[in-house]
Amino acid sequence: MHNSFYIRASVLVLVVGSVSAQSFPVPKAAIPTVGAENVVPFGAKSGAKQWINQRYQSLVKAKQLGNSSSLVIRDLAFAPYLVSPEVRHFDSIEIVIGQTKATTLVSKFATNLAGNVKTVLKATNYDWHVKGNRWNRIGLDMPYNYLPAAFGGNLVIQITVTGAHSPSGRGFRSKLRAQRVTANNWAGTPPTTGTYSQYMALILEVVVGMNDLGTFGIGCPGASTVTPKLSFQGSAKLGQSFSINLASAPTSRPLFLVIGSSRFEPAVDLSSLSSPGCKLYPKLDFLLGTATSRLGAHSIKLPVPNNRSLVGTRLYSQYFIFDKSKFSSTNYGRILIGN
Repeated sequence: MHNSFYIRASVLVLVVGSVSAQSFPVPKAAIPTVGAENVVPFGAKSGAKQWINQRYQSLVKAKQLGNSSSLVIRDLAFAPYLVSPEVRHFDSIEIVIGQTKATTLVSKFATNLAGNVKTVLKATNYDWHVKGNRWNRIGLDMPYNYLPAAFGGNLVIQITVTGAHSPSGRGFRSKLRAQRVTANNWAGTPPTTGTYSQYMALILEVVVGMNDLGTFGIGCPGASTVTPKLSFQGSAKLGQSFSINLASAPTSRPLFLVIGSSRFEPAVDLSSLSSPGCKLYPKLDFLLGTATSRLGAHSIKLPVPNNRSLVGTRLYSQYFIFDKSKFSSTNYGRILIGN
């Protein structure tokens, strides 16, 4: 298993550059336990009629990125204003990053995305597992090459969501004097213009070289009444190791663990396999077959090679359990290898 993992990981290298910093909090002094609360752009409580569809832009200035000559941005992180962990749902989510020489945003979204525009996340039925008082990586599917000399040093982050909601309806931490452009509660095609404000953009973390273990998606119970869960322990840092863990599964049943270099978009519906509500998220690059324990659990520990070329590699994982002629499945995990 370990040798296979090494081989798979070695061919999944993404763009790797010199890492001058592991991440950049924005603003510089931002910490995920401090800040006002705002429901823009990630939505409010399930069942609410407002804040469902939103388009949002915020500006990250060159000095907030250390006046770097170039960066490979591998993820973005935000800080939920929460007491208990929860899953936030989006019928759709799209994150676009661009660059500009301008120091102030304007009301027209496209004008702010002046150059080097790239979609780094585009997903439907996206479920993001978040915890309060910490940075939560949102799960970008691809890196962004930040090239200030060619396109201007200021970064523009655009987030567009539809059908956004969560059990708590709590917002994310924001800063009083941080400019944003927003459009809310629209229907149909997203608007081309929004309302500019000098206030209440979210604090965030621009992730460059850091590792991460995050969970996304939803599982299904199969023939049982309990939905199994995937979680992580350890670290995806170079030279360290992490465990992929299964809990709350049917006992003593065959299973397989899927590990893929990317995820299906949209996720594959397994209703045709007599498993309504079950979805396959990762691509089928590697399969491990075994069985659940008498406690309905499983765990596998994987080492991370101490190889700098693997920084930025993304892997996706999910458990499937055979349960009385049906599947039950877990949520999925995303592994981001880093420093």
